[in-house]
Amino acid sequence: RHVRNLLTTLGYSDYDCSETFHQKPTDDSIAIAAAAKKPAGADYTLLAVAVRGGGYEAEWAGNFSIGKVGNHTDFQQCADYCMTFLREYVQDHNITGRVKLWITGYSRGGSVGNLMAAEIDRGNALPGLTVRYEDMYAYFFEPPQGVDVSNDPHNVRYNNIWNFLNYNDLVPLVAMSELGFARY
Repeated sequence: RHVRNLLTTLGYSDYDCSETFHQKPTDDSIAIAAAAKKPAGADYTLLAVAVRGGGYEAEWAGNFSIGKVGNHTDFQQCADYCMTFLREYVQDHNITGRVKLWITGYSRGGSVGNLMAAEIDRGNALPGLTVRYEDMYAYFFEPPQGVDVSNDPHNVRYNNIWNFLNYNDLVPLVAMSELGFARY
């Protein structure tokens, strides 16, 4: 309800969330919410996306499902789930053309959002939409590392993705750099 209240207060409509927002979290679940608005006279739609990261109970256990190769297994599976939700949201609400995208997440949700933002930056992730590099505002707070360093996470194409870290918190240190992980 906090996400819905914030987005409504900010003038967004068409709020929707994944069914997992209404279910008790499991050790590998994730939840996502979205809302949109089209400012008067604008040639774009504002799309706000929030990935759940606080108060997620058992989901925290998924942070340790790292996998053997590639991106962090659990974070990638959750990002895939969230991207499917986002594509369905866009289709269900007939959103087309240019979009300015605000995507955010905290902790585990930040890592999942980080993977989503990079997929969107690579293009073709949201058919029917144009999300220019300068039109994506991706802000993540305390995200664990979930990107395999072989994916070139520090490439300039991802400079519109921002991570805010507190190194007094252990969560941003998982999965460890020594295991070949980073964040976009």
